Amino acid sequence: MGIVLERSLSNGKGSSAIMGIGYMARLALLAAVIIWSMKADYLNYVCVIIPLLFPQIAIFVLNAFRKKERKSDDNERT
Repeated sequence: MGIVLERSLSNGKGSSAIMGIGYMARLALLAAVIIWSMKADYLNYVCVIIPLLFPQIAIFVLNAFRKKERKSDDNERT
């Protein structure tokens, strides 16, 4: 992800397209892993899905708490 971000920033034009392609590739890879885990008898798909989605869930929760803290800080300043 860092390499794609570096390339898009150095390129300038079309940087949003490069980032979009990278994002779609990551989503396609996640979908392929989830489908593979559902088809394979030796994998429990729930145990595969949780670690794949945990970083996204953790980032969402952290951002929600940060927004709440920012609102309370702004209210104290006024």
